Amino acid sequence: MGSPRSPSTVASSRAARREARAGADGSLPPRPLQSFETGAAGEAMSRRMQDILGRLSLLPVPVIGVLNGYALGGGTEIALACDLRVMEEHAYLSFKQARVGLMTGWGGGGRLPRLIGYSRAMELLTTCRDIPGEEALSLGLANAVAPRGEGLEKGRQMTEEIARGAPMSIRSIKLLLLDGAERTLAETADLEAKLFREVWASADHDEAIQAFLEKRAPRFKGG
Repeated sequence: MGSPRSPSTVASSRAARREARAGADGSLPPRPLQSFETGAAGEAMSRRMQDILGRLSLLPVPVIGVLNGYALGGGTEIALACDLRVMEEHAYLSFKQARVGLMTGWGGGGRLPRLIGYSRAMELLTTCRDIPGEEALSLGLANAVAPRGEGLEKGRQMTEEIARGAPMSIRSIKLLLLDGAERTLAETADLEAKLFREVWASADHDEAIQAFLEKRAPRFKGG
């Protein structure tokens, strides 16, 4: 993930106006699904997409995905690679891979149980049912549901709220959450203490203290 001192930007991505049909989603004609004619070619495509979405998820800043249509199969796997997801009220997610004789291949099979637990992940991956925004919110797959046409604005609002924090703090929090998920509790506590040491000694922490004393908003510079 790099140093928590790297540049701070909050990225926002958006699904297509009508749909995000990436990969084998059950809505594509048979021939495109056979364009990778061998198992080795399919594996290579899977690994390539895992690498692309892995790099997206490892950006040192929070990535917000805004869905204003339906995301099926691989489209849902792309959404899961984002840190935060906003869904418009008519949008829905669905894992359709099993309906076309496939399974997750872009990292979604690893990310989904980490987000919602084993049993719920098993249900969604095997039933292939649609997941509307409100249910996605209750499951923890969405962070907010917005009225039709207002998803991008909600994403911008979330971006602005995040940007009010010190950039180094935001990057350190993401580093802790991502790396901590793969560590023991003791290892995570050790990483937390090391990152806390860096932000404690940062110029932005000094600026926050000075701003408090002067009764004004802090002017963070990312250091």
